[in-house]
Amino acid sequence: LVVHPRDGELVIGTHGRSAFVLDALPLRALTDEVARWPLHLFAPRPAVAPHRDGTDGAYRTGASQGEASITWWQAGEATATVEIVDAAGETVWRSEQPGHPGLNVARWDLLPLGQERPVGSFGRYPQYAAPGTYTVRVVADGGEVSTRLVVLAP
Repeated sequence: LVVHPRDGELVIGTHGRSAFVLDALPLRALTDEVARWPLHLFAPRPAVAPHRDGTDGAYRTGASQGEASITWWQAGEATATVEIVDAAGETVWRSEQPGHPGLNVARWDLLPLGQERPVGSFGRYPQYAAPGTYTVRVVADGGEVSTRLVVLAP
C-alpha cells in the first residue's frame, strides 16, 4: 500500500500481479467535523471526456479519465439523488443511489440523459458531455449539497 505523493491516490498491489487505485482525497478530507454533518459533498477531480469514439485521451495528472467520480458523506440511511446540471441550468444526468451512513460514491460516465454507451458501435458514437463547468448536487435525508465539476476536453 502506498499513497501516491503527486496524485493522492491509494495504490494497492497484490501478490497475484493485480493493482488497484483508489482516490484517497475524500478520505484525507474526511475530518471529525465533516463526520458530524448530516450530508457533505467532496470536491470531485476534473473529468476528462473520452474521444468521440469512446477511447481515453491523453492522461492528465489529477483528473479522472472518462468518468466523474462523485463522493459524499451522509450520516443516515437514505436514498440519495445525484444530479449533474450544466451552465444553462439543465439537468444532464440524474441517478438515484442507495445512500448508506458513511462515504458513498456515484460514477457518471459523462453521457447525458438519453445517451447510452454503444456496444459494438460500428460508427454510432455517443455525444459525451461538452467540456465546461457543471454543478453536482446531492439530495439526501432532507439535505442538499452542491459543488463544481469541471469536464475537460479529451
